[in-house]
Amino acid sequence: MKWWIALLVIGSAGRAAAQQPIDGNQLYEWGVAQEALDAKKNDASPYKAGMFAGFVAGVTNSHRGLKSLYPNDYPFALCIPEAATGNQIGAVVMKYLRAHPEQRQTAAADLVWGALHEAWPCPEPDKTKSR
Repeated sequence: MKWWIALLVIGSAGRAAAQQPIDGNQLYEWGVAQEALDAKKNDASPYKAGMFAGFVAGVTNSHRGLKSLYPNDYPFALCIPEAATGNQIGAVVMKYLRAHPEQRQTAAADLVWGALHEAWPCPEPDKTKSR
């Protein structure tokens, strides 16, 4: 049950540093820049592409860390394959943002989690086994 304390601390630190929450519209803009940079387009913005990659990596690594700290008691766990690359994870997030434009006003961290959870859900725990 201590996972919620860690989640609260991580969420508070990110919001305080950013002054305003990053929403899906901003994340989508950064993701388009990442795609332009990957396609070697002349108008690509390395800054925005870096913001996208860094934000997605930060959310992903936070969830991976919390899952490893609380393997049996973290309800927001993601089961991303260890072999998944940063580019692959970013592509999953962009696919989700394109498929759900009606959700882009939502907090970007929630959208990243939603995208990764949809792509790589964890199996339901077997509740018949005792702890």
